[in-house]
Amino acid sequence: MAGGEPCRPGDSAQAKERFNSFLDKYFERVEPDEDNELCTIFNLNWKSTALPNAAWPKQFLKENGRSRRITFILIQDRISLPDLVFPIPLKEPASYDFLKQFSSETPFKMRVEYFSVAIPIGKNRRYATRKPDAEMSARLNEAISQ
Repeated sequence: MAGGEPCRPGDSAQAKERFNSFLDKYFERVEPDEDNELCTIFNLNWKSTALPNAAWPKQFLKENGRSRRITFILIQDRISLPDLVFPIPLKEPASYDFLKQFSSETPFKMRVEYFSVAIPIGKNRRYATRKPDAEMSARLNEAISQ
């Protein structure tokens, strides 16, 4: 699953401090942060201890791990996340409990319309993303509503 929406907290220093605290709780830095005059780019992986029953589809288990990499971009007081993947089983209640906790701590607002679900296709270990069905959307909405 992937989802999220940028947020503008107003104070750049406060935003960066809150954002770093959030990142340290859930993610490991795989590369040094790229900091320039315009933005800071964070290249991360999930901490194994942060996820309940992580279930990476085979398509994400390539040797170099780049397919599991998550990039966050902090531009002054704006948070951008091109692709936030949650490798959690969608049929387990613990996954939705995790999303509820995660959503309550994010420095951005999560919205169901930005979520998609990775579905395996073909025999070449490829996947496609689709919008969640009505039942899953309802469960996601309940989990991430603040």
